[in-house]
Amino acid sequence: MPVTVRYGNDAPSFHLDVEAALPAGVAVHHIEPQDMPSFPDWFTVPGGRFMPGEERTVDVILSAPTGTPAGVLGTGSYTVTGNYCYCAPVEDVNPADNTTSFTVRAAG
Repeated sequence: MPVTVRYGNDAPSFHLDVEAALPAGVAVHHIEPQDMPSFPDWFTVPGGRFMPGEERTVDVILSAPTGTPAGVLGTGSYTVTGNYCYCAPVEDVNPADNTTSFTVRAAG
C-alpha cells in the first residue's frame, strides 16, 4: 500500500517513525524503498532528515499468516512521530493529524 507522509512541523526532524496498529496476525513485512530495517509494527520513513513541508511516499508491504482467508481482516492505523535525533521525539505543532486509519484486506 502506498503511504504518503508530509512533515508539517516548523523545524527539521532527523527522521520520521511510523507505528503500525494492525489486525491480529497482520504485520509490516517490509517497505520499499528501504534504507533502514522495518519491524512487524513500525518502520522509519526512508531518506533521512525531513524539512518543513516535505512529502515522501513509501510502499508498505503487509503480510498475514499462510491460510488467511481472502477478505476484510479489520482496521489498521499508522501513527507518525518526528524525531530530532534517535529516541528524542520532536514536539508536534498538531499531533491530531499524525494518525490515519485504513481497512486491511487479504487478497485471494
